[in-house]
Amino acid sequence: MSIAYLGLGTNIEPRVDHLREALRALEQQVGILLKCSSFIETKPWGFISKHNFLNGVACFDTNLQPYDLLEVTEKIEFSMGRTHKSHEGRYEDRTIDIDILIYENIKIESPRLTIPHPRLCQRLFVAIPLAEIAPDLILTPPGMTAKQLSIELKKQKDMEEAPIFNPHNKAEYPPMHTAEHILNGTMNKIYGCGRAFSSHIERTKSKLDYHLAEALTEQDIHDIEKRVNDIIQADLNVWTETVSKTDVTGRFDLTRLPENSSENVRIVHVGDYDECLCVGQHVKSTSEIGHFRISSTRWNNGIQRIVFRLDN
Repeated sequence: MSIAYLGLGTNIEPRVDHLREALRALEQQVGILLKCSSFIETKPWGFISKHNFLNGVACFDTNLQPYDLLEVTEKIEFSMGRTHKSHEGRYEDRTIDIDILIYENIKIESPRLTIPHPRLCQRLFVAIPLAEIAPDLILTPPGMTAKQLSIELKKQKDMEEAPIFNPHNKAEYPPMHTAEHILNGTMNKIYGCGRAFSSHIERTKSKLDYHLAEALTEQDIHDIEKRVNDIIQADLNVWTETVSKTDVTGRFDLTRLPENSSENVRIVHVGDYDECLCVGQHVKSTSEIGHFRISSTRWNNGIQRIVFRLDN
C-alpha cells in the first residue's frame, strides 16, 4: 500500500455535494481515506470566473500505481461531468478537479503525469489544506514542510478579498468573533438550544445569552471550555461561502437578517464544526484565537448568560 495526497476542487454548484461525491467515489475505487482537510473557498487560479472554488486535500492509502491512480481519478472526473482536463495553462469552470499532488517519495516527469504536482508549491489553495492534514510533510522541492509552505505563500498573497455584503460600523476583533461562532456551535451541539439570541462582542470580553431551562453547573462550564479549546487547538480553517438567499432557505434563520440585506449572503465555516450567516471579520485558522475562558455565568428565568475572554 502507498500513501497518496490528492487535491480536489470545484466551482460549480452544489460545490460541497460535488466534493463529497468525489470523495465517496475515491474511497470506493482508490483505497482507504486516511485524512481529509476542511474545504476552503478561493478565487479562480489561472483564469477569470465569477464562480469561486471550494478546495480540499485528501490522503489515501492505495494499492494503485501512479498511472493507474491517474486513470481512476480521470474516470471519476468524467463521470461527474468534466469533459477534458486543463491543458497548456488553459483553465475553465469545472464540476470537479482531482489532482495527484504527492505519491510516496516517487518522482515522475512525463507528458501525461508529473509527481509531485508541478504547481503544488505555487498554490495557496493546495498548501493550506495540505498543511491542515500533514503539517510536517516535507515537500521536495522546495525542501520545506507543508506548514512552512503555507505560511510563505500566505505572505505573498492575501486570500481574503471578500466582498462587503451588508456594511456595518462595528469595530471587530476577529479572534473574538470566531470564538463566538465556536461557542454557539458548541452550545447547540451539547444542549440543542440554538445560537445565542443576544450577543455583545468586544475585544476584552464578550457575552452571549441563550434560552436554557436550567443553569449551567461547574462541570457544564468545564466541559464547554474544554470542547471550545479542543476546536481552537485543532487548527481548523475558517472559510467563507457566498450564496443567494434562496439557496439557504430552510438551512438558516433568515428572519435575523436586516430588512434591507443584499440578495447574496455569506456563510462562515469553522472547518466542518460550525457554519453561520455572517458578514463579520474572522481569523483564517482557529489556532489564531488563543485560549478560551468563561469568566462568569448568570442564569435567570430561563436565560443563561455566558461571559468569556480570550487569553494569549
